Amino acid sequence: MIEINNKYNINLGSAKGDKHCIQHVHINLKESYTMTSMKLFNRLSEDIGQLLEKEENYDMIIHVGEEEEMKEFKAHSLILSARSTYFKSALNNNWTTKQHDGKIIFKKPNVSPKVFQLILKYLYTGVINFHEQELNETFDLLIAADELILDELKDQIQEHLIEHESTQIQQNIVQVLHIVFGHNAIIFQKLQEYSVKKICNNPEILFDSSNFVKLEKYILVELLKKDNLGIKEVKIWQHLIKWGIDHTPCLANVKFSEWTITEFNALEKTLHDCLPLIRYFQMSSDEIYKQVYPYKKILNKQLRRDIVAYFMSPDYQPKSLLLPSRSGSHLDVESKLINNDCCSLLEKWIKKDDKLTTNNNRPLSYDWKLIFRASRDGYDAITFHQNCNNQGACIIVAKITGNQNERLVGGFNPIGWFDSSGQYSAAPDAFLFYIENKDLNNAKISRVLPYCASKAIFQEASSAVNFGAPDLRISNNCNKNNSSFFNTTSFYEYSIIIGNFSVIDYEVFQVIKKENSRERKKSAHEC
Repeated sequence: MIEINNKYNINLGSAKGDKHCIQHVHINLKESYTMTSMKLFNRLSEDIGQLLEKEENYDMIIHVGEEEEMKEFKAHSLILSARSTYFKSALNNNWTTKQHDGKIIFKKPNVSPKVFQLILKYLYTGVINFHEQELNETFDLLIAADELILDELKDQIQEHLIEHESTQIQQNIVQVLHIVFGHNAIIFQKLQEYSVKKICNNPEILFDSSNFVKLEKYILVELLKKDNLGIKEVKIWQHLIKWGIDHTPCLANVKFSEWTITEFNALEKTLHDCLPLIRYFQMSSDEIYKQVYPYKKILNKQLRRDIVAYFMSPDYQPKSLLLPSRSGSHLDVESKLINNDCCSLLEKWIKKDDKLTTNNNRPLSYDWKLIFRASRDGYDAITFHQNCNNQGACIIVAKITGNQNERLVGGFNPIGWFDSSGQYSAAPDAFLFYIENKDLNNAKISRVLPYCASKAIFQEASSAVNFGAPDLRISNNCNKNNSSFFNTTSFYEYSIIIGNFSVIDYEVFQVIKKENSRERKKSAHEC
C-alpha cells in the first residue's frame, strides 16, 4: 500500500496501482491548488485595492488632467514603482517634487482623470472592466497604457477590441482608422492590421459608410495601395471621385456640366496622390467610357493615351505604371484550385492565343461559374453528369496525386457534356493542359489534332471526363483509384505524358463570354 500522510489523507491503493486513479488524484490536487491560488490572489487584489480606495498611508499625490478638469489621486509610490517601469523611472529620475510634509507630487496633464482612475485601479488590483467603457475611452486607455509602458494591459485592450468590439469597430470604421493610423503605428499595430484586413475582406464597411468622405487622405492612399482590396476597381473610382469633390471646396456649388479646366485642375490637385493607385486597366471598356472618361482631364496625357490604346488593341503595352490586379473574395473566381491569373491564361488559350504570357491587369473576358466541385458534390460519375451535362462550354481543372509538386491537369470542352452510352463529339477548339506548382510560365497546352477533331470528346456515363481516345480521363470515384489517365498520344498534340493517377479534387466551370455594351445593343436590335 502507498499512503500519503497529509491533510488530504489519500490512499492510492496497491503498489502496482491504477494509473487512471493516480492521474485522477493528481488532477484533483492540481485543481484544488489552482482554486486555492485563485482565491488567494483575489483576496490579495481586494486588500491592495483597499489601500487605494481608503487612501491609507499614501505618500504620493498625482495631478491628472488640466485646469478645471484636473483631479488629485492619492497613491503609494512603492506600488506604482513595482507595477510600472514608467513610474519607477519617474520616481528615480527626479520627475517629481516633494511637499514640506514629504508627500511626492507628480503631474500628468495629458491623461484624462477617468482614464487614469482605470489605470490606477489596474495597477493596484490587476483588474479592469472594459465593458463599462465607450469606444473612445477604450482607445484613450490604450494610448495611456502605451505611454505608461503597461505592455500587458496594452495587449489585453487590443485583444478585447478585436474579440468583443468588432461590431463597434465596423460601425465606426472611419473614426477607428483615424485613431490607429494617427498615432504611433507600433502602439496600434494589432488593431491597424485587423482594421485593414477587415476592410480588404469587406470593403463596403468603409466605402459605403456615410463618413467615408471624412477619411484623411494619407489613410485613403495607404488603403488604395493594397492589392487585396476586394472591391471592383470601378467602384473604388466612383467613391474616390465622390471623396475628391467633397475635399475640393471650389466644386461645392458648381454643376458638373459647368466645369471648366479650373475645376478639373482643382480636383486633380486634390486627388494627385490617389490617381496613380487606381488599376485603370483592370476595368472594362464600358466602365472606362461611362465612369472614367467624363473625368479624363484629371488624368495625365500619357495615361489617357495608354487607356485608349489599351482598350483598342489587345497587344498594346501601356507605358504608364502597371499595378498588379487586385485580388479578394469579391474579385476572384470561386475556386480552390486556380486563381485569376490562371483563368486569364486559359482564356487566352480559348481565344487560340497560345502564348504563355498573361496580362494580369486585364479583366476576365468570361464569366466563370462553378457548377461542380468533387470535394463538395461527390466524386462519382453520376453526380458529375447531373451537375455538368447540358451546360455548354466548360473548363475542367483537377488536382492530382504524384510527385511532391502540386500538379493540375484539365481541359476545355467547348460543346459540353451530354447523356450518352458512349459516342464521340466533334470539338475542334478543345484543348488539354498541365500546370505544375502554379508556374504559368511553364504551363503546357495540347490542342486536339485537326484531323482528330471529330473525336475530341468521348461522351459516356460510366466515367466523368473523357477527352479523346482517351488522352485525358477522370474516372468514376477518381479519389479512390488510379484509373484516371493523362497521355496526349492519340487525338491531341503529343506534348503531355503523365500516366495514371488518382484525383485529390476537381472543379468544373461553365464559361460564358461577357458581352460589352455594343454587343448587347446589337443582340437586342437583332431580336
